[in-house]
Amino acid sequence: MKLFGKRGFTLIELLLVVAIIMVLASLVIVSVSKARTKSRDGKRVADLATIQLALEMYKDTYGNYGMALNSWFQTDNLIMPNFSSYLSPIPKDPINTGDYKYKAIGNNSGTPATGYWLGALFENKENIPDGFELGGAKSVAKCYQIWGGVATAGKSSTDAPPYCY
Repeated sequence: MKLFGKRGFTLIELLLVVAIIMVLASLVIVSVSKARTKSRDGKRVADLATIQLALEMYKDTYGNYGMALNSWFQTDNLIMPNFSSYLSPIPKDPINTGDYKYKAIGNNSGTPATGYWLGALFENKENIPDGFELGGAKSVAKCYQIWGGVATAGKSSTDAPPYCY
C-alpha cells in the first residue's frame, strides 16, 4: 500500500488548536460567571422589593412594622404576628451566604415600629440600584440596605444600622 503524502496533523498544529480552544473556553466561563452574579444580585433586589411590599401591606392592616428592636433579624425570623399571611414563603438569598436582614425602627425598643431597614449581601456593587445605601462596616463592603417607612423615623446617621450582618 502506497501513501502519496503525509496524513494527519503535526504536534505543533494540535497544540495550537488546543490552546485556542482553551482561550475561548476561559472567555465563555468568565462571561457566564458575570451573568450569574448579575442574575443573583437581580434576584436579591426583587426579593427585597417583595419583602417591602409585604411589609407595607402588613402596616396597612396593623398600623406599624412590628415592634422596634435594637438588632437585626433574619427575614425568616420576623417577629410579627400573622406576617406569613402577607408573604409565604419568605424569600431567601439565592446562594445561601446569608438570609436577608430586617431591622424595625421606632422611637424606643419595644414600641411599634414606624420604619425599617432591609439588608442584603450583594456580590457586585455595580448591580446595586438607586435607593440602596452601603452598610457602615468597612469589612462588609458589599452589604447594602434600603430604608422603608416614615421618611424621618429612624433614618438618621445615629439610628441607621452600621452593617447588615
